[in-house]
Amino acid sequence: MSHHYRHRGTASDTLIIDSLGTKQFFNQSLPGTQAFRWELRPTFTYRFSDRWRIDMRPYLKFPMPWAWRDEVSRQNPDRVDRRFDFRLDWQNRITVNISDRFLHKGAVSAQLAYRLLYDHAPPRTVLSTLDPETGVPFLLTAQEVHHILRVSFSVSW
Repeated sequence: MSHHYRHRGTASDTLIIDSLGTKQFFNQSLPGTQAFRWELRPTFTYRFSDRWRIDMRPYLKFPMPWAWRDEVSRQNPDRVDRRFDFRLDWQNRITVNISDRFLHKGAVSAQLAYRLLYDHAPPRTVLSTLDPETGVPFLLTAQEVHHILRVSFSVSW
């Protein structure tokens, strides 16, 4: 399965920009990407009983074969940030059916869901400000990992 992704990002950080410890806040808009990706979407479901169920869906998102790596150069051939470009979208869910019969035909259930989003090569950019220790431009990177936790309660009739 192939999907087309387009996203833009913003990275913000406070950096030490000289040997005196001067701090400067940077807020940089990161370029959007447009890429086709192929996905591997296995699903694992385990039912302990009629009341308990666990679902795990580790969606692996890979680049097309001609674009395995994502590179950002820092104006020096020795200073290239090169990363394998893949993403992981891991969805986990535990569902508990509290009551099979609610209002004669309905049900009551509770659900706990956790989602991990990981981007191994997030959007990144090179700043014009130089690192005081190495003398090369700073590399500003968007966040690689996001966590989402959701608790829900449902009643149907």
